[in-house]
Amino acid sequence: MRKDILNIFAKLTRKIHLNAVSYSLLKASFPIHPEKLGEPEAYLETIRPDLHSSCIAENNVHNKPDYDLQIVIPVYNVGQWLHECLDSLILQKTHYTYRIVATNDGSTDNSLAILREYEKYPNVTIIDQPNGGISAARNAGLNDINARYIMFIDSDDKLAVDAVELLVSKADELNADIVEGNYTFFQDQQILAEVKNHEDCDEFAGELGGVPWGKVYKASVWHRLQYPQGCFYEDTINRMLIYTQLLHKATISNVIYYYRKTSSGFTRGNNKNPKRVDAYWVLKQMLADSESLDVSKEKLYEAFLKQCHFATLRIAILDDNKANYAVYKALHQLRNQYFGAMHAQGEKEKRIESALLNDDYKEYLLYCFFLF
Repeated sequence: MRKDILNIFAKLTRKIHLNAVSYSLLKASFPIHPEKLGEPEAYLETIRPDLHSSCIAENNVHNKPDYDLQIVIPVYNVGQWLHECLDSLILQKTHYTYRIVATNDGSTDNSLAILREYEKYPNVTIIDQPNGGISAARNAGLNDINARYIMFIDSDDKLAVDAVELLVSKADELNADIVEGNYTFFQDQQILAEVKNHEDCDEFAGELGGVPWGKVYKASVWHRLQYPQGCFYEDTINRMLIYTQLLHKATISNVIYYYRKTSSGFTRGNNKNPKRVDAYWVLKQMLADSESLDVSKEKLYEAFLKQCHFATLRIAILDDNKANYAVYKALHQLRNQYFGAMHAQGEKEKRIESALLNDDYKEYLLYCFFLF
C-alpha cells in the first residue's frame, strides 16, 4: 500500500479508534483485501526458507566459577570503535571479578588485530571463527560460562565506568535473575538522548527491554539457551523464552550502557531483505522450543501476541501483499495450535487475539499498523 495512504489512515485511526461508529466506517473503507493463497507457510518459504534454528542448547555452566561476571562481545568489522568498547570494559571500577569473552566473527578489517592487543589481560579470552552472524558469535561466548552472571555488549557500544559494580551488586543483594539499567544514545563524543525507562525497583513486574544488552543475567538463565543462528530478529529470545520464565527481575535508575548511533543499521540498510521473513520463522521456532522449557503459558501467550504485531510490521516492509496475508494466516494457525482456548489479558493483546480468532484480516492490519 502507498505510504501516503498509510499515513492518512494512521492519523485517522489514532484519533477515532475509540469511537465504535467512526472506527467501523473507517474499517469499511480501508483498502486492504485478503489475497488468494494456498498454504501460507509454503508461500513464505518462497521468499525466505525456514532455517529451523533452535534456541535450545547445553552450555557448560561452571558449578564453582572463577568470575563473578562474564561479558560476551560479538565482533565484526568494528575496528574504528573497538578500542573504545574494550577500554570501557578493562577500566571498570568494581571490586567484582569479570571475564571478557570476545568473538571475532570473520572480520575483514583490523578487528582481530585489535582484539589480540587485549590478550595481555588475563581475564580476556579471544575466540576467532569464520563469519556466522551475530548469533553464532554470541553463542560462542556462551558455550563455556565460567561466571555467576552473564552480560552482553555490542562491540561498537560501551559501558558506563561503574556498570559492572552497580548491576552485579544489585543482583547479589536481591538474588535477582535479571537486573536492567538505563542507557544513553551517543554519536562520536556527543550525547544524543538519555533513555530513562527504569527507576530503582527490587521486584520489577513490567517488561524489560527486548535487546540483550543493558542488563546482567544469572548464568543459569542461559544454561539451556542460545541465540537462533543464521536468523534476523534473534533478540526475540528475550521476550519469548526468557521473560516468560518465572524469574526475579529488578531494575536500577543508573545509566549503565552507551549505545552508539551509526549511519548503518538493519532498518535503514536492509529494508527489502527477504530475511525479514525470519520474524515469523523465529517466532514459530521459539514456540516449539518453549515446550522443553519451564515457561509460563500465560506469559508466553501475551508475548506471542505482541510478537505477532512485530512480525507483521517487519514483513510488511517487503511491500508484498501476499506475504502480509500469508503471515497473518500462519500466525492464526500458530495461535490455535499452541494456545487453543486461552484468552489474552492485556487490552492491546485482546485486539490482536480478536482479529486472529475472528479471521478478520482488516481489523488485524489496522491494529498492527496504527493502533498497537
